[in-house]
Amino acid sequence: MKLIHCNKGAVAVEFALVLAFILLPLFLGLVDAGRLMNAQVVINRAAREGAVSVMRGEPYINAVERVITDAGFDAGDLSTSIEVSTDESGATTRILMLSYTLPNFPIFHLPGLSFPDTVTAQATYQLP
Repeated sequence: MKLIHCNKGAVAVEFALVLAFILLPLFLGLVDAGRLMNAQVVINRAAREGAVSVMRGEPYINAVERVITDAGFDAGDLSTSIEVSTDESGATTRILMLSYTLPNFPIFHLPGLSFPDTVTAQATYQLP
């Protein structure tokens, strides 16, 4: 005689466990990676636009903040600095360095894993 087992709902429970413990952290990790890459692209563009503004004789901070705010980021989380150096030929080189701290990053914290929450970019330029 065969025993009949009732497995109704077992698939739903297994799916819920897989979704909660595997797929959801994987999805949130992909979202975090996308946010980090997007922020890096925006900060690189802001550094480039800041260097171009300096070459035009304009203040760089306006161009940098415009790029940051146009991308939907908060300009208050941005820090800027300029490093000036002179080589042996007498040419003055300036490096515009930007650093942006991502708010609420990462979305899903896993114990033992650390993610950078700051992206940096720099643009080097010479004034004639």
